[in-house]
Amino acid sequence: MSDACSIRPARADDVPLIEACASVAYHKYIDRIGRAPAPMLADFAAQTAQGRVHVMMAGGKLVGFAVCYHDREGYFLENIAIGPACQDLGYGAQLLNYVEQLAIGACTIRLNTNEKMTENLAWYQHRGFVETARRVEDGFARVYFEKKL
Repeated sequence: MSDACSIRPARADDVPLIEACASVAYHKYIDRIGRAPAPMLADFAAQTAQGRVHVMMAGGKLVGFAVCYHDREGYFLENIAIGPACQDLGYGAQLLNYVEQLAIGACTIRLNTNEKMTENLAWYQHRGFVETARRVEDGFARVYFEKKL
């Protein structure tokens, strides 16, 4: 199980750590997808300024982050990432629980992930998300999920 952690809204000085976490967390998918996954190309500075990024800290270090926000259709989870050294320790589940608390008031949480990120497909299904669609957007084969709250 994971060590005690805290989760808070990201600050501008967190952006380099968020970028580094995204880079190492998603690097393994470059060969599978044939290019850098969308989360590696995100503008984390802009998303942080918009209040959309939340960081998970443990032992004084950033271990993961989530990009999420309310929209017209409910709540959208754009990205959730845990650094490779901290994966499989329960941090992802803790971070997803936090996101679900942020989503209170929305009817659903929606997200998408690349179809070649097979670990993610199973992970979200295990946590109550249901596949709703598959389509290609911006050159990425995406799988869409939704969870009723």
